Amino acid sequence: MFEEATAYFNNHVIILGDFNITYFNDHSSRDRKCQIIDAFLNFTDFHQINTVANNRGRLLDLVITNFAQLSLEREELPLVQEDLDHPAIKLCLKHIEKPSPDLYKSQNIDEACAILYNVTYCHINSHVPLRTNRYTTYPVWFTPQHINDIKQKNYFRKRYIRNKSLQDLSSFKMLRNKIKTNSKKHILTLPTTCSEFYTRYIREFGIYSLLKIKDQSIPNTLKSTDGTC
Repeated sequence: MFEEATAYFNNHVIILGDFNITYFNDHSSRDRKCQIIDAFLNFTDFHQINTVANNRGRLLDLVITNFAQLSLEREELPLVQEDLDHPAIKLCLKHIEKPSPDLYKSQNIDEACAILYNVTYCHINSHVPLRTNRYTTYPVWFTPQHINDIKQKNYFRKRYIRNKSLQDLSSFKMLRNKIKTNSKKHILTLPTTCSEFYTRYIREFGIYSLLKIKDQSIPNTLKSTDGTC
């Protein structure tokens, strides 16, 4: 784990999730999991910034980062029903400084909104399954070749267990290493692609809105064409 972390020393990193380490915020604890996390933070010079404890005074959800321009606070209006063990939190991230001029090409607020929504849905459709995959449990970004490698790896593993053939063992190890390498490539591609979207459009749309805030042609209340909202 520590060796892999060195690849990200020069990058902005945010790791968040339910680590379920019961005594993380108990500084007197000698729990093994706490020691591992502390060693990881010291080694990488990352910081755990979540201070929103649950109803038992515990921190199960950790936010580990080296991002200085990141603030965290309690979310008072969660979008879904809140779990008492996992209180809702809100992260605010200043990600970019220079907006792209794409949205400024249009002087019409409706066209600017259409540009933003088109890009948003393009990325949603690219990275979120559009239908239920009933015949496989593999992630949507796995290629047919990657899935075939996994099946072949499992096949040679079973053969080795049954026959103790060194050739089967060699094939199994070769495929296992190949799968690990390709899996990392797939995982690293997703955040990079999504980051490009946020970098280009989110902040510039906010700036565009501020520039148009005194525009008399924009109504105070915006409604959809069918009047549903």
